[in-house]
Amino acid sequence: MCEAEITEVRARYVHNLLALGELRLVTADPVQAWRLADRALRLEPFEPRGHRLALAAALRARNPQRTAETRARVLDSLRQLGVRPDPATEILLRQSVSS
Repeated sequence: MCEAEITEVRARYVHNLLALGELRLVTADPVQAWRLADRALRLEPFEPRGHRLALAAALRARNPQRTAETRARVLDSLRQLGVRPDPATEILLRQSVSS
């Protein structure tokens, strides 16, 4: 396989992890949704969709420790990139403070 193919397969894998995680989230399995988001973020640490899924799953699981850790991870990634969160991520970040 050439490097371009490897990159494409990796991107598809991350996309599929996140799609499966989103399905787990809406079928009331936030723990598994968070695990899938975490796996995706280990491969693509700056993937906004992965951060949103991880934060939404932590909130849905009502796990204050995981929510705080996930929030810190999101904020750290944003800081490293020097960007502000998109509107959807901003909403989840606000919810994570009040949880």
